[in-house]
Amino acid sequence: MVEFLRLVFSGELEACPFSDATLWGTGAQKFVHWQEERRLLESGVDPWTGEPDPPAGIGFD
Repeated sequence: MVEFLRLVFSGELEACPFSDATLWGTGAQKFVHWQEERRLLESGVDPWTGEPDPPAGIGFD
């Protein structure tokens, strides 16, 4: 599965295997475990960019 995803993200397959080509050939991807994502958001850091995220951790009820 990992190899398949690598081939999709790198665009190395002959054709896109999905009906939506959003992920096709996008290059390097980043995996963030949901617990790490939560920890970073609660500490005010955007888990995808590593930059400060002022609205992080704000909850809406």
